Amino acid sequence: QLYLDKGIHAKVCGSEILYLTAVTTEKIVIRNVWIEQGQGKQVNAFVSGLKKSFEGKFPLSDEIDKVVGDITVENQKVVQISLKPDIIQGKVLQSGKDFIEVEGYGKIPLDQDYKIYKIYGELSMESTNSILVGYDTTDFVVSGGKISAALIKESIKAENIRVLIKTTDYTGYYHNEVTLTSDEEFTIQGKKNKKTYAAGETVTINPDYELLSDGRVKVETASEKGKIQLLSVKRMSGNPKYRGSIEIAKDANGLLIVNELPLEEYLYAVIPSEMPTYYGMEPLKVQAVCARSYAYRHLLANSLNQYGAHVDDSVSYQVYNNISENEDSILAVKDTYGQVIKYDEEVITAYYFSTSCGHTTMPEYVWANGQPIPYLKGKLMATENSKEVSSQESIRLYQDLSKEENFRKFIKDDDVVTYDSEFDWYRWNTTLNIEDVQKNIDEKLSSRYQANPSLVLTMVKPEQGGKEAVFESVPVDSIGKIVDIAVKKREAGGIITELLITGSKNTVVVKTEYNIRLLLAPKNSKIVRKDLSEVNGLSLLPSAFFVIDKTVVDNKLTSITLTGGGYGHGVGMSQNGVKAMADQGKSYETIVSYFYEGTKLGFIYE
Repeated sequence: QLYLDKGIHAKVCGSEILYLTAVTTEKIVIRNVWIEQGQGKQVNAFVSGLKKSFEGKFPLSDEIDKVVGDITVENQKVVQISLKPDIIQGKVLQSGKDFIEVEGYGKIPLDQDYKIYKIYGELSMESTNSILVGYDTTDFVVSGGKISAALIKESIKAENIRVLIKTTDYTGYYHNEVTLTSDEEFTIQGKKNKKTYAAGETVTINPDYELLSDGRVKVETASEKGKIQLLSVKRMSGNPKYRGSIEIAKDANGLLIVNELPLEEYLYAVIPSEMPTYYGMEPLKVQAVCARSYAYRHLLANSLNQYGAHVDDSVSYQVYNNISENEDSILAVKDTYGQVIKYDEEVITAYYFSTSCGHTTMPEYVWANGQPIPYLKGKLMATENSKEVSSQESIRLYQDLSKEENFRKFIKDDDVVTYDSEFDWYRWNTTLNIEDVQKNIDEKLSSRYQANPSLVLTMVKPEQGGKEAVFESVPVDSIGKIVDIAVKKREAGGIITELLITGSKNTVVVKTEYNIRLLLAPKNSKIVRKDLSEVNGLSLLPSAFFVIDKTVVDNKLTSITLTGGGYGHGVGMSQNGVKAMADQGKSYETIVSYFYEGTKLGFIYE
């Protein structure tokens, strides 16, 4: 704050100031400042997140009140103020690093000193991704054809969500063309012109489609009950039909499809895509509350704003409309209208997965940047009956499955009954030919290193003289012939977080459950599940909860057998565990509190 009205000279290193070399009284311009008030020689402004009072060299000719402008300071006195009173309003359709697209105005470039101010409640400056797409709660100050500042004028009422629709098989975001129809009359609206089509009429939109000349069209049905069907996209239920509107935007890479609809109606088609609706109403209510909480958090995170969306329709967020909505999914959403899970009055990120191995784990042991979260604890999911019939010694040991011997006993113990025990993926095994493993590692290792170098470490100095081996992050594309594969580290619930792979050329430590599941993918091997059914061709191991048994012939490793349990990352709620708990008569409120400890149900539309 000491130097807000002064010019400085400094020595810098990268983006950091090392020290000041001089403070000057030369003329400086502070651009796109929020000016709270100006009267006489007094100017009160908000600069770089701080309130600052400036003194004018001359009295102001007019009073100033709540406006953006440039303040010129010389010798610590204001000598000029250039106000920027022009404001535009409209729904934000897309926001990138150097532009914002506003409905009715198109893409407007950002000033190089663009600022974002939250002007309701306590005045503050916001981060660059704070302009939420799909809403009109922000005014934009425009000067010289560029946006100088964004003024967030009210809090978000998260009623609508924008979903980026991926291509068939979820291979990417960009479509070469879009073919669509509707069950009722529909319109396609460009910036200036609109076309109307009859129910059942088919339209194909490619980059040369005439209404796309301004870069975006919007497809809407005649009534709120109508649905738009994408004939150029295939999902498990066929060609999906969408509530709400469909926007198609063009850029150099192809066409983007965004489906905007009410958050509640979005959940209608998330629930059946994430959980079988025959599980019953209580599990579906649990799924509805979790999915709403998850969607709400990602909506506010605005992480796909560069595409004009909040989430996509794949497993990267929540699977949406892979299986169509039905009466049960709609009823589960309506029966939990607006309900979310809260911890300390904040809506949680409600992580969930398919099936546990009998014990859950924690986010810090699954994701590379995962942090401890108080409501997500690894826990043994033993049923009340199991606790009565199993030995207390076993139950005690199974509380800590980070120890190899404890987890090995647990994964092969049929006496401990957990909520997931009756489901096929509760236990599984597969035998991998070491040549297949080596081929897969050679194909994937380099790309996994490139994705995050800190998660693939190579031994640069072997164990010697009682000192441990030294591993560092260095580029690696092959380990040579595999000599050994072993678990280096387990964490809560028995999840493997570090795998040691010894090769003839290199020895590496691979970190995170995803990398481990990918490198040991059973692409050419069958997975045998608990019910003895077989699954072939998986590109990822079902989970990272497994033990390794080795087959060695003539002192050479020839195959490994993995005995494991569960399907998914293991954090938060087990969907099949929910089914079992509901079958025992537990309510959805009880089930939610079991998986997310210390939370309570609240509402987002209060």
